[in-house]
Amino acid sequence: MTQSDWDQCCEPQKMLKFLCDSGRPGDRKLRLYAAACCRHAPRLAGSPGTKVAHLCERLADGLASPAEALRVRRVSLRWQTAQACAALRDLFNPFHPLLLDASWLTPTVLSLATAAYEHRLLPSGHLDCARLLVLADALLDAGCNDVGLLQHLRGEGPHWRGCFAVDAVLSKG
Repeated sequence: MTQSDWDQCCEPQKMLKFLCDSGRPGDRKLRLYAAACCRHAPRLAGSPGTKVAHLCERLADGLASPAEALRVRRVSLRWQTAQACAALRDLFNPFHPLLLDASWLTPTVLSLATAAYEHRLLPSGHLDCARLLVLADALLDAGCNDVGLLQHLRGEGPHWRGCFAVDAVLSKG
C-alpha cells in the first residue's frame, strides 16, 4: 500500500491488514482504535458502547487490568466505514514517522499535549480541535518545522485519543 492508497482507502480491514503485516500497530493503538469505533458506532453510541470505549481507553493507558475486560460482555461492532478509516488515519502514520527535535518539547508544549490527550469532548471521545490548534502554535513557536505534524494538528479531524501527532509529542507508542 502506498501513501496515496492509504489516504484514499475506504476499507478499514484492508488498512488494518496493512498495518499488521508491517508490524506497526501495538496493543495500545489497537485498543484505542477499538475505543474510537465503540464511541462512533451509531448503535453503540449509548451506554454500552461508551462503557466499552472507556474500558478500551483505560486498558490502553495501563489504568485497567485485562481481567476487567473479561467482565464486559462481548459487543458486536458495526460502524460506518468512512468513519473507521478516518480513525485509522488519525491513529497511525505509517508512511512518515515523526522525529521530534527535543528542543520542540518545551514545558508548554508538553502541558498542552497532555491537556489535549486528557480533556476530550464527550460522549464522542474526540480530542478538542481548539486545543490541538493551540498545541500546533506552541510547537511552531518552539521551532517545529515538521509541516506534516503541524498540518495534522490543525486538521479538522476528528482526532481521537491515540492521535499519532499527540502521541509523538507525549512519547506514547
